[in-house]
Amino acid sequence: MLPARIFLAHRAPAVRAQRASEFRVLVKPEDGIGQPLRVVRSDGDPSPRLKQYFFRLSLHAQQHRPARGHGLKHLGRDGGFEDVAPQSGVGIASRNSLGFGWSFLDVNLDGWLDFAVANGHIDETVRNIRGNVGYAQPPQLFLNNQHGIFRDVAADVGGNFDQPKVGRGLAYADFDRDGDLDLLITTNNGPAYLYRNDQLSGNRSIRFHLVGTKSNRDAIGATVRVFAGGLTQSRLVKGGSSYLSQSELPVTFGLEKRDRIDRVVIDWPSGVTEEYKDLSSGRAYTCTEGKGILAHDHF
Repeated sequence: MLPARIFLAHRAPAVRAQRASEFRVLVKPEDGIGQPLRVVRSDGDPSPRLKQYFFRLSLHAQQHRPARGHGLKHLGRDGGFEDVAPQSGVGIASRNSLGFGWSFLDVNLDGWLDFAVANGHIDETVRNIRGNVGYAQPPQLFLNNQHGIFRDVAADVGGNFDQPKVGRGLAYADFDRDGDLDLLITTNNGPAYLYRNDQLSGNRSIRFHLVGTKSNRDAIGATVRVFAGGLTQSRLVKGGSSYLSQSELPVTFGLEKRDRIDRVVIDWPSGVTEEYKDLSSGRAYTCTEGKGILAHDHF
């Protein structure tokens, strides 16, 4: 296994690789698939109090290795990372899982990021070696309880979501345009599964589709921040997410029962920052760099 590395971007069109150990992050070589940081906690303060996490999927390719579950790294104030998977509830719930595709998303639109994982082993005979681990494995859906604890609710959401499958890719999108995010899971040598998310809580959302002009047209690399009362959230428009998967580019923010947001701030890749105030929830907006915002009467 190779040591983890961090690539630092400079103003010039170049990047420089440094060992992750220099940042006290992922200092031990580990087998896994990682994704960039995401802000999981929203407490109204856009300072370092916002909890950021790096999620690592465990890949137990060697069956004799002890199961340890998926990793969840918390970024501390000092810039170092701590594995909080055991105390967060993620480690125990995933100790017999081998994860591939995953995504952070606000499943229940409460303003706090949850995450979903597509699991499935790489060895069809693994049960002969480890009796409690199967080739087909249930996907997992972890709800954020707003206090650093995640609970797997895959068995509770219906639609046979927790049916074991040899999961690989996982992506999200609001495919039925109702304001919440639906999930697509692909399997190895099998069908794809599209799970429609139908919210019954009455929570509301707001969506933004960014179009770059000076920046790239898809606005890859833009950051969108939403402020609504004491709730602060951030999303990054990114290309390439999850394992062999791409989620939609528009960004969705859950707002609980709020019918408006105070403001949205967009930091474009070009360096331009734009701000729009007092926007209604329950609809989508198209933001074109340097040309303003267009409200739609639907999602």
